[in-house]
Order: sequence, then C-alpha cells, then structure tokens
Amino acid sequence: MRLWTQFLEPFSVAAVRYAFDNWNRNGRFFPKPKDIIEQVEAYKLSREPKGLPPGCPNCEEGWVRIFAGRTENGNTIDPELGAVQRCECFADRTLRRQQYTHFGEGYNGQDIAYLWKLYEAKSKAVNGRPLNKIEVDCLLDVLDKQRGSTPEWRRSA
Repeated sequence: MRLWTQFLEPFSVAAVRYAFDNWNRNGRFFPKPKDIIEQVEAYKLSREPKGLPPGCPNCEEGWVRIFAGRTENGNTIDPELGAVQRCECFADRTLRRQQYTHFGEGYNGQDIAYLWKLYEAKSKAVNGRPLNKIEVDCLLDVLDKQRGSTPEWRRSA
C-alpha cells in the first residue's frame, strides 16, 4: 500500500480518480503502476486546451466553464462538476458565424435543457458513473426523436 501511495503522490486526485475509474471499467486484472500512469497521461491529454476560437481567449466555441456560483435557475454549482454558460463574445454575430462551425445547424437552448434532464435521469439510473459514448448517443437519439429531426452534423458524424 505504501508503494502505491508514494507512486500516486505526484498526481492530482482528479487524475488518479479518472485513472482508476477508467481501469475499473476496462481492465481485466489488477493494474500495475505503468497501467495507471497511462491512464493519468490520457487524463492530462483530455484536459489540455483544445484550441480556443480566434479572437476570444475566454471560451471554447462560445461556452465558458464555471465552477462556482449559481446557475440561471438559482441552483448552486457543484465545484467538481461545474457548469457552462455563454461567453460574452457570443453576442457578436459576425464572430459567431466565423468561429462556430455548427451555429444554427443543431440544438437550441430548449433541446439542451431537455437533454440535461435525460442525462440526469440516466446518470441517476447508473449510480452516477460517467456515461459511455453509446449511452450518450442513445440520449441524443431520444432528443432527436422528441424534436422531430436530427442535425445534419450529427447525421454525417
């Protein structure tokens, strides 16, 4: 146990939690330290900035991630999960068209609110574990059925 404690000490709690959670879902045997290092590296890559839109250093495709405060509905934001809100730059229509590849071609605010309710229900049903790609795609299928259409970018993906 002391070996694992010393080995994991330099990594963040979030990275270690991700690594073991991912290993528990996908591994077939007890992990070796190198297995966990690979998972921690994957976590680090997933957290790197993914290229912010030109002209706005504060957001990613018009969305800003926040980890404190309250939502528009007055709910307290969970500091571990966070929330998203529209960036101030999103109000500039000319920037929007240049920067957001799917603007006007997909889901609107009502769709996202409905998707969030579906997500919360599914997350509760699986005891809070992260949803996999198939589960997320199924939620999007339910949303598409409810709205009566599938955005073009999703059909071609």
